[in-house]
Amino acid sequence: MVETLCHLDTSSPTAQPNEPVRATACHEKCEEVSEYENLRAEAARWIYERKDGPMWWNWPVLTEHNPDPSSLKIPDTRAWNIFMDLASRGLLVPMVNDEGAAVYRLDLSKGSEWKRAMEPPAGWFSLHVWKQAAYGIRKSVQFVMWVISLVIAAWIGSLFNGGG
Repeated sequence: MVETLCHLDTSSPTAQPNEPVRATACHEKCEEVSEYENLRAEAARWIYERKDGPMWWNWPVLTEHNPDPSSLKIPDTRAWNIFMDLASRGLLVPMVNDEGAAVYRLDLSKGSEWKRAMEPPAGWFSLHVWKQAAYGIRKSVQFVMWVISLVIAAWIGSLFNGGG
C-alpha cells in the first residue's frame, strides 16, 4: 500500500525522474500517508480504551456525529476509511444487530494486532528502508523457492526420462 503511494508515477509518458512538481506531490502523499497512519493509530487507541463500553460499533463514533465530548471528530470519509481499515485487519468483526443494522464488534482476542494498530508509524527510516527491505526479502525468498521447485521438477523429470 505505502510503496505505491510514495514512488514517482512513471506510467505517464511525460513523467520525468527529477520533475520537481511530481517530487513535491510525492512528498505530500507520503505526508498524507503518515498523517493517516497517525490518525488511524489514535482512532484504534480511542476505540480500544472504550472496549468495556458499547457492544456494537460503527464508523460515526469517530466523527462529530458522536455526542461524546471525547470523540475524535474525524471527518466522515476519513473515519469510514479508518473503520474499514481496522475491520480489514480483523480487529472489528461485522455483525447485524437486533434492528437489522450492520454494526461491528471488537475482536479483543487479537491483543497483539490491537497493540500494533495503536502504535503510530515509526518514521521515515521505517517507512522507506525497513518496509522496502522486508518487501525485497519476501520477494527474494519467493524467487529462491521458485528456483528450488524448478530444479526439483527438472530432476524428477530426468528420472522419468531415464536420465538419472
